[in-house]
Amino acid sequence: MPSDRASPVHELIQSYGLEAPWRANLQYGEIFESVEKFHGFQRQLEKLISQHKLWLDAKVGFHLNLILAYFSWVNMALVTLQKIELPGETPLQGEAYQQAAEKRLFIQGIVLDAECKGLVAELETLMVDSIYHLDLRRSRFSLMRNGFWNRDSRKLLKILSNKTLLGEIREVRTDNEDAERSF
Repeated sequence: MPSDRASPVHELIQSYGLEAPWRANLQYGEIFESVEKFHGFQRQLEKLISQHKLWLDAKVGFHLNLILAYFSWVNMALVTLQKIELPGETPLQGEAYQQAAEKRLFIQGIVLDAECKGLVAELETLMVDSIYHLDLRRSRFSLMRNGFWNRDSRKLLKILSNKTLLGEIREVRTDNEDAERSF
């Protein structure tokens, strides 16, 4: 990232107490430059996984689903921007939403850069192991069985919640908070 653009963004990230893994030398994936690029990448990844899921071994397939779920959590942060009510009880829409989503995605891309690279590096390791060790075991079950509520999806959510930066900073409501909000 050019240094003239990096300084204000780095100060903004620090003011919110977020981790910038590369300090003032901010790095991010190209897919985080715009919402269109991000959604295009997400669709391509989903299509790629669905086209090749039958030949992937269980570990590689699970890790690809983990990466897909990770990016869906990033997308969920963009969707929640539309739910925020501004003064006058009007949610963000149109150009205002687009600007807020672009800025939020950009900052998330910077903060999550190291973690995304780690997920890809682990995927590469799993793929090499699968190829060289000729692991022919395939997953016997689909992640979508039982309406996504199964052992594999619970494991995936546990990893996302406990072992990623997205999971650590996520706000979780308790049953009491939900009950209070319903009154």
